[in-house]
Amino acid sequence: MFANQSNVDDVKKYYHLTWVKFPKLSGDTLWWIERVSHEFLEVISDKGEEALINLKRGQEMDYVIPKKAVYQFGQKAAYLSRIPARQWKKGMCDKNTKFQTLDSTKWNTAHFDIGIIAGFVNKPSYLDFYSVAKNWAAREFDMVSIALTPRISCNFTGSVFIDDTLVGKYDLAKDMLTTREIYKENLQPLFYKSKLKVLGSA
Repeated sequence: MFANQSNVDDVKKYYHLTWVKFPKLSGDTLWWIERVSHEFLEVISDKGEEALINLKRGQEMDYVIPKKAVYQFGQKAAYLSRIPARQWKKGMCDKNTKFQTLDSTKWNTAHFDIGIIAGFVNKPSYLDFYSVAKNWAAREFDMVSIALTPRISCNFTGSVFIDDTLVGKYDLAKDMLTTREIYKENLQPLFYKSKLKVLGSA
């Protein structure tokens, strides 16, 4: 969206108090729109820098809400998803975006945190299962859970998820992945060194 004085009411309605990007101005830096006036947007970056966006000149503005995404955030896999009923705000905020992190048993809701957002926006990262599994086999649990692809994750207890749905179990002692036929095509390339036990169609 090109934000300028002619559409300032829309900017205020859809983007005020949300996180956005100004790609031509600052690339992937995230900006919080603190205040909207007819002349300026008062914004604060994810690094705490304050700035004014001149609406007389206008500025290209981009919002960053994905439908859903899994990615690595520190020592845990993170899952970001839109809250469908709250989509009228176009920028990212705690009312329209849900964050979860994968612990040893399940996905837990995380507080809306700019660090989690930045982890997604600034080139999300993914890990190779076997590079982390060797540490888990040695009883080293620095990594609680890992993001394997933009949709698939696994924790150190062997629970394997597509998005936030449990779809398989990896047994470290047997080096075996157990899953259903419906998920085999998605999971097998990620667990290619391991034995595979298929339970049949879902």
